Amino acid sequence: MVDGETEFVTTVAAGLTDEAAAVEVTTATGAQAALSVLEANRIDAVVSGDRMPETEPLEFFRQVEAEQPGLPFIIFTDRDDEQVASEALSAGVTDYLYKTGPQPIARLATRLQNAVARIRAERDLEVARRDNRERFERSPVGRWIEDFSAVRRAVEQLQAEGVEDIEAYLESHPEKTAALARSVEVVSVNEAVLEMYGAESVTDFKQGLGEIFGPESMAPFREVVGAIAAGERSFRTEKTDRRLDGEPVSIILHWSVTSGDDAYERVRVSTIDISARESRERRLKKRERLFRDLYRSSQRCLSANSETEVFDHVAKSTLASLSLLEVSIFAFDAVSGRLEATASAGRVAGQRRPVSPGEGPIWEIFRTGETRHLEWAETDETKAVGVPIGDFGVLLARSTTLEPVDIEMIELCVSTADAVLTRIQREGERDALAEDLNGQQTHVEKVRGLLDATQSILQDVPESTRGDMEDRVVSELVTTDTVDFAWIGRPVRTDGELDPTAWAGMGAGYLDAIDPTDGTDPSPAQLAGRRRSQTVIDRIPEQVGSGTWAKEALSLGYGSVLAEPLLSDEVLYGVLTVYATEPDGFGSDCRELISDVGSLLTTVYAIQNARSSDVGTRGVELEFSIGDSTDPVTAVAARTGVMLQFDTVLETTNTGARILVTVDSGHEGLPEEALEVTAITDAAWFGGPAHEQLVLEIEGPMLATGVRKHGGRLVSAITEPDRSVIVVSLSGDRPARPLIEWLQQTYPDIELLARRETDVTHDPAGHHLENILTDRQLEILTAAYYGGYFASPRTITGQELGESFDISDSAVHKHIRSSLRTLLEQLLVSASDN
Repeated sequence: MVDGETEFVTTVAAGLTDEAAAVEVTTATGAQAALSVLEANRIDAVVSGDRMPETEPLEFFRQVEAEQPGLPFIIFTDRDDEQVASEALSAGVTDYLYKTGPQPIARLATRLQNAVARIRAERDLEVARRDNRERFERSPVGRWIEDFSAVRRAVEQLQAEGVEDIEAYLESHPEKTAALARSVEVVSVNEAVLEMYGAESVTDFKQGLGEIFGPESMAPFREVVGAIAAGERSFRTEKTDRRLDGEPVSIILHWSVTSGDDAYERVRVSTIDISARESRERRLKKRERLFRDLYRSSQRCLSANSETEVFDHVAKSTLASLSLLEVSIFAFDAVSGRLEATASAGRVAGQRRPVSPGEGPIWEIFRTGETRHLEWAETDETKAVGVPIGDFGVLLARSTTLEPVDIEMIELCVSTADAVLTRIQREGERDALAEDLNGQQTHVEKVRGLLDATQSILQDVPESTRGDMEDRVVSELVTTDTVDFAWIGRPVRTDGELDPTAWAGMGAGYLDAIDPTDGTDPSPAQLAGRRRSQTVIDRIPEQVGSGTWAKEALSLGYGSVLAEPLLSDEVLYGVLTVYATEPDGFGSDCRELISDVGSLLTTVYAIQNARSSDVGTRGVELEFSIGDSTDPVTAVAARTGVMLQFDTVLETTNTGARILVTVDSGHEGLPEEALEVTAITDAAWFGGPAHEQLVLEIEGPMLATGVRKHGGRLVSAITEPDRSVIVVSLSGDRPARPLIEWLQQTYPDIELLARRETDVTHDPAGHHLENILTDRQLEILTAAYYGGYFASPRTITGQELGESFDISDSAVHKHIRSSLRTLLEQLLVSASDN
């Protein structure tokens, strides 16, 4: 409040405060003082009296307007002069209020509050408009404002003329459709629209509208006009336009009329580019069609009976299905050693000549077995690709365009051809074998002998030790007509250094002569150990230059040899090697039978390992640190930040196991956090969070079962967020190498921390619990023991045990009583026997 009289200013200020509690008044006497107040304070409005000697109210208004444009300014005066009032209002003064009349202060308060409210509303509206504009411009979706008023008027005119179906009318009058499309005015577009259509600026965009909306855009436009005719205020469709570079662009268009805009002058349009999606859909449809063609073609190809028939069919069917220019096939001729032009279809570009070894890219494709794009020298307008047909040849395809899906279909077609050619080849081999059936009678007898030997070996499996079984195997094998000498070696330091543990047959001195513990001159047995695969030498005389072993074998009259690695979980336990005096002494049947004998041996090893891990004898404890983040228990520790101590395996399943672990601290949400680990299929508290024991169901290989399988026993396992420390024990009669090798293969980040001599815990009853208890009894008894059921005080109840196994507490008590009765009987029987 400003005036030249201090008393007047004070009176008006007090009155305003009384009339409107929300009004806070700052006073000033004189124009200069008022300008200083405006500069130093945030003022929402100015009320000026007319008694300032140095300036008139209107001049003071102009000074205020220059400093703060738009600030509400009210002149409160007793001059009843309409001309002055009109001049002030014309100059921009907000209000001109007379002091005379009833309740002038109350009227001033009302006018003042209205003026401030109005200016604030205008400012808010401006901010909202600016924000909307920014959202419009920055939206990643294409945004348009278009004027369809001319279209609206044209539609009304057509309806007035009796046209009922506007869309049908426009379809029959394409020139009117084009004219209506041109009448639409693009008011504004955002950057996303310019980018979508490849326009540098709005001007470029508007100038290129004729190119953007071509003939393919007219059908969707007729739908829009139909929506306008139906009085719809929103519309959605999919359409195809053109970018300014001529490339098609597929979009989803959403069209809506602004509320209150009955003339359709500001229609809001949004467009989303779906070109990539439609491209994928086209590729998928093409892929489906090609798959159907390939399926029908492969059915005909499967019935082919010769290489020539297969090659001809593949060339013609591939050409037709993929609309190629040319398909040529080069088949490998084993006699000449070259790739011969065997079959072709389409427009063959020139005479296809044979391809010699090492000559050009086609031979390189055959050599490497890899598909390659080829530079086509005969024309710059075509592309070519070469696809290997296994060991049978190369398919060459030429076309103007070769998409990835085309190459994929060619490779699938070629794979079918490869399989059919392999089948034809094998059928030919079987036919040749059938012709020589009489000469194979001896072989059949040999196989029968191996079968009898295998049956004999099987009789002693249940009670055999590893050494007994190895002696039995080599002894039985040399009784057959096939095998003349057999021996088994166990790996020492490396897979290629074998220590003979059992042998039988003629020529035991052979092992001393070749020294299989020396890996520098590897025999077939050592090679099989290194390669982890069966190794067969059909003709030893041809291998004389490969090492000492061949000369020594020839000296003893051996003509062929077979070495079978003894593997369990990719852990090498040994190598079984058999020799025959005849060349080609081990046919496919013999090889399979020897492989079966090897599998039988590894089964015995597993049984013996399980037994020996419980034998009461002097042994060794190995302590390891494992940092494998892929291990499920380690992953749980890392995710939850708690330490987990392995207690026992509660239950084994077809795909994994349920284990019990103790946590150092826990909270109710811990099982849910554990379930976020992929390999954990279920997690729950064992008896509640207070017990700090967790049941985890793990999918995949389990540490405890793997250790036991390879001859050890898991003594303890403590898993922290970054590493696990495990202790395993081995009885003195079991080698540590298989267990360590399995651990290294399963957990690459493993480190041996300590090795200690110790006594291995044994079963007091002298029997395995697995042999005297049912699976369910053993699972529940184990869970009860490790869960604290037998502790005092008891830390887990029968009901909680039952919930863990999804059975009733009465069933739990029944299983526990039965288990304890069985164990007691076993102990009493053992005591009486002793």
